[in-house]
Amino acid sequence: MIVVLSGEGPSDLGSCTNRMGECTRPEFSFGPMTYFVDKELKGLMNFSMLDTTPDRYIFVAKPELIRLAGEQRQNRKSMSLQGKKNSALETGYFYRNAKTLGNRSVELAAEYGDDSVIAVLFRDCDGTRSADASLWQDKVNSIQQGFHDSKLGGRGVAMVPKPKSESWMLCVLRDNYQHCTRLEDLSGNDNAINSAKMQLEEALGGDASTASQINYLEDRGIDTDLLASVMPSYDSFHQNMINAYQEANRLGV
Repeated sequence: MIVVLSGEGPSDLGSCTNRMGECTRPEFSFGPMTYFVDKELKGLMNFSMLDTTPDRYIFVAKPELIRLAGEQRQNRKSMSLQGKKNSALETGYFYRNAKTLGNRSVELAAEYGDDSVIAVLFRDCDGTRSADASLWQDKVNSIQQGFHDSKLGGRGVAMVPKPKSESWMLCVLRDNYQHCTRLEDLSGNDNAINSAKMQLEEALGGDASTASQINYLEDRGIDTDLLASVMPSYDSFHQNMINAYQEANRLGV
């Protein structure tokens, strides 16, 4: 299986250390959110791709995705109109990201000679407590629609923490995943008082670096089923991963 990932920076799904637009191991430096993806897949496949086939993770950097989207928009001028089905801010942008990643994933599958492929697009919801309550759902729907309208179809996964990845990490850090639902109401503004980022730094003893988060996950692991039961935004990702994997199997890939 090939898993194509695209995020926003090193602290979520990871980054290319060689400054290239696409990379695999060893140039692909895994981020904390890749461990969540891998744990979900381990539950479905009964083995960890990070442990056994780490080179089957392919990372597409955000600038490269934007470049590819620009090329596709030139070739398909009607593409941007599809994103206007939602009126929420930026949903058309997320739609184009997902459609571009879906199409690129199919191309990569052909290049690697492996039709068994799924794609994961990570985007923070961000926002503040006063933001439109539908913002998160609008962004998730836009990403899912973009994937479905690409050549990849139902094998694309929307990974959208609410308000951002720090809230998922905080839930994992809590004793027995307690009081996690309210973490989704934290401010996505890093400068806000008691923001998600600030709380994560406190929970990790002042060091919420990418390396510190990864060290914790490698040491303690993730209970994805429990996490899905207490955080609606994670449950959406959890179910989306299951559906994408099942769709890949249904297609016989």
